[in-house]
Amino acid sequence: MDKHRVRIMLVALWAGPFAAAQHAADHWYFGDHAGIDFTSGSAVAVGDGALYSWEACTSISDPATGDLLFYSNGQSVWNAQHQVMPNGSGLMGCDSPQINSTSQGVLIVPDPGSPSRYYLFTAPCAESGLTDNIKFSVVDMQLDGGLGDVTVKDSSIYSTPSVESLTYTADAAGTGYWLMGHEWNNNAYVRFQITPSGISPPQVQAIGGLLTQVGTTNDGAVCGGAFSPSGTRFAFQSQPWNHVELYRFDPVTGLLSDVLVLPLDSALHPSDYGHSVSFSPSSCRLYASRVFGPLYQWDLSSGSDADIVASRTKLILNLCYGGNMQLAPDGRLYIAQLFGLGLSCIEFPDELGAAAGFQLSGLPVIGSSMYGLPQYCSRWFAPPVAQDCAELPTAVQHAPRPTPQLLVVPTGAGVDLHLSGLGPIDLRVYDALGRCVWQERSFSDGMPMRLVLPSGSYVAVARGPQADLQRRFLVQR
Repeated sequence: MDKHRVRIMLVALWAGPFAAAQHAADHWYFGDHAGIDFTSGSAVAVGDGALYSWEACTSISDPATGDLLFYSNGQSVWNAQHQVMPNGSGLMGCDSPQINSTSQGVLIVPDPGSPSRYYLFTAPCAESGLTDNIKFSVVDMQLDGGLGDVTVKDSSIYSTPSVESLTYTADAAGTGYWLMGHEWNNNAYVRFQITPSGISPPQVQAIGGLLTQVGTTNDGAVCGGAFSPSGTRFAFQSQPWNHVELYRFDPVTGLLSDVLVLPLDSALHPSDYGHSVSFSPSSCRLYASRVFGPLYQWDLSSGSDADIVASRTKLILNLCYGGNMQLAPDGRLYIAQLFGLGLSCIEFPDELGAAAGFQLSGLPVIGSSMYGLPQYCSRWFAPPVAQDCAELPTAVQHAPRPTPQLLVVPTGAGVDLHLSGLGPIDLRVYDALGRCVWQERSFSDGMPMRLVLPSGSYVAVARGPQADLQRRFLVQR
């Protein structure tokens, strides 16, 4: 068990009623039949999913065992056998049937009143005119032999047209959740408290910037929010905005306050827009991704509001099709890449600047990443003691690591793979199409491993408790 898995388990000591949730995010399905399995403690690409979606995607695992339960793109619901559930097709969420292009269009929230029931919330799509509103369905995992059944379908909880963003966090009592959305053509956030008694009536708060039509497009509705793992901050970004908005959040009342505008650079590319934000596990760092622009980082522990604004750092100048961001059970922060064969990755998201370890091609996937990643309750990724960021240290100390090496030495018939300083690891080789062509789950330092491969381009990926490395190589015969 690696250090990241230990950290997620420690969250359970603080989370009270959410103590069993440490494995709920162990399986991700997204993009063009792409997936990640975190049950080993490391990210392992899988290609067994049935989901296709440009953005809208969600998945949930058993909170105690990590076994996959179900996943969805807002229009279909697939069970753990990757079959559509009974009554699980034709959902009206993410209503752009060709591409499912809704930035935060679907998410799964556990029902606090029943460990076997889950709410599936959906939001409308900008491309479809935003004439729809926020809906929910219910999945009962006790039905269909434990594979689940959709028992409530497309029930509307809000009649006002809404935008593409839905996100959630735990409430202050630890017995429920806050679900946050936003109305269209105004600056009104709408929130719902989800408790063992059900879903509360909507509560509306006007604060922050407008989400409205830009010219002849609905680009203002393409947006995204994120709660901090501490449960005391909320950040939001809309596609046309040239800024990110940072709020205080009250987990008792669900109210936002003290909005701080974090300016961004003027666009250098026609598609330099963004709709994804994320906090680090300690809640001390805030990140914002841009599709054809920088990946920004702010230090929220730097002091005054002016200090926070001035702390802005660009980890890369152009993400090249950067999409949604999501914290993961392995302690990293992953970023979707449209049409990419992998995800970008921030290895140490609590570190500042270059020490955060940003990798543009950090994790190869099977299939293709698109713009979306599943999202989860941010409190599940918090450190063991919940504090406001101002009370936390400005840097996270990591244990010294040995100098790891992954060497690829060409031979007449293929390559020799040499490992050192890594310890027992998962070693995989992917071809140019992202297919895993060779794997060894317990490969250790020692004698080289000789592989005979057809001519072509490959990437070797080594993941283990001491380090994660990758090397690209070419086989020519």
